[in-house]
Amino acid sequence: MMKPKITASEDIKEATKLGTYERLRPGGASAKVAAKVEGTIKQEELKLALYDAKGNQSKTKGDVSVLGDVKLSKEIEITVSPKQQTKLGEELMVKSENKEIDDSPITNHFAIASYPQNWDLPSAKNSLVDDDEAIMEVSDAYESDGVPNDYSWLDEVMISEQVQGGAPVGPLTVGPGENSDYLDGDSPGSDSHTRISYGSIDKNKLKPDKDGTRYDGHITQTCIFKCGRTDVKDKVVPNSGYELTDSLERVKGRWKFWFTKIGKSVTANGYHSGAGKGNHTSDAYEVVTTTPDLTFKKWV
Repeated sequence: MMKPKITASEDIKEATKLGTYERLRPGGASAKVAAKVEGTIKQEELKLALYDAKGNQSKTKGDVSVLGDVKLSKEIEITVSPKQQTKLGEELMVKSENKEIDDSPITNHFAIASYPQNWDLPSAKNSLVDDDEAIMEVSDAYESDGVPNDYSWLDEVMISEQVQGGAPVGPLTVGPGENSDYLDGDSPGSDSHTRISYGSIDKNKLKPDKDGTRYDGHITQTCIFKCGRTDVKDKVVPNSGYELTDSLERVKGRWKFWFTKIGKSVTANGYHSGAGKGNHTSDAYEVVTTTPDLTFKKWV
């Protein structure tokens, strides 16, 4: 005699698939999936749980509940409420705990993992380095989409900063930009912006123009990430877009230089992201042209 069997009518998932299998967010909205019942199952016998790919009941915390009277409708709705992330390489599925019911996997395989989102620049520090580089150092912050204010949920995530240079503008020879390696996602740091890193100034093109002459060189920046739990790679961090601008302006016969970083919906190296939070402007500096190499001093 065949055992009663439950089969999901669709994949259990969130909005989109990222990685080699579906991803659910710990602490996020519950995932619901319709399923059909073949045979007769008593309501009190219908106990579902999370199992790993080897068929062992998982220790990963998560609730599995059922909506619908299986004795009447033959159609049920299974809800998975993730509470804890899967281990590295672990895949989950829903199966029945009751031995009187067919033990075939009811759902597709999925992982429970947090991803980064919503970049922010909570603070910035200005300084003058070696008298020849205007610099602004900004602190980085972002959220986990599982538990927003706890970076430990991103322990298997790594993040790379993508920077795309712009076209030369007047004396500003905007550079190609420097991308970062993949860095640990559970320990945000800071980002230093210097004249050398994001383009230099061509002294031969710094002419004694009339006051009010201004040049702005733009660069775009976004971030991408990879996750060890789901094998996702090179995916955009939502809302991590920024525009970086070097500015030169002729003021009272002198060249004034400053740098800004503002949240903006941009594309960098083919990766598009919405605007991040945090807008910062560096101190202003005077570009000294009387020395063999251009130098900077605080604008007064």
